[in-house]
Amino acid sequence: MAAPLMEDVRRLHALRHPGRPASATALLRVGLGSPGIRLLACQRILHRFERPHPRALRRLLPVLAAKALVLTARRYVMVFGKGVFAPEMPLEPGVVFADRGHLVVGARSIGTGTVIGERTTIGMNLTPDQRPWIGRNVWIGSHCIVYGDIRIGDGVTILPHTLLTRSVPAGAVAEGNPARIRVNETDHSELRRRHFGFAGVDDAPAVAAGADLEPEAV
Repeated sequence: MAAPLMEDVRRLHALRHPGRPASATALLRVGLGSPGIRLLACQRILHRFERPHPRALRRLLPVLAAKALVLTARRYVMVFGKGVFAPEMPLEPGVVFADRGHLVVGARSIGTGTVIGERTTIGMNLTPDQRPWIGRNVWIGSHCIVYGDIRIGDGVTILPHTLLTRSVPAGAVAEGNPARIRVNETDHSELRRRHFGFAGVDDAPAVAAGADLEPEAV
């Protein structure tokens, strides 16, 4: 759990300070100062520990400690983040959540390099098999709603205030309510700079045009 969270911090540092070395001090400053990183830490705790456990006496103390950690994480998300996360949702390392929170997130999975803006809802209040798959290096703007059994391909950019209910091929841009899909955008840097405040990082996963998202085992 610690290693993926460290990758989250590295990703956020690279977005905020492109070209600067990621020293231990710089990473510590970014990690401790970001509410979004704390939300990610809570989700990783929920995914790791909110599972059925054996009730054997020898496991009693670890189980109680895990339950206390889960309750603390869930309360932090609800009270300070004003959001709800699905504990069964796996996150690959290197994800960014908005610092301002107000996130309701219940995707089937979320790939590395993904950025999720504030006041966004993804796949909640639906049965698990009706939640979206989020690929790698996907940028989802603020005030978006994404739901349904859909697949969002690698490198997709979903602009703010978009309502998305259908799959999006890799490298495309989605915008509007209902969403319109543009597949002729080869470079999203300017779009991302304009709508997110930063454009990306050099170590973002390469986007293979037309690549399919493979389901990740939970």
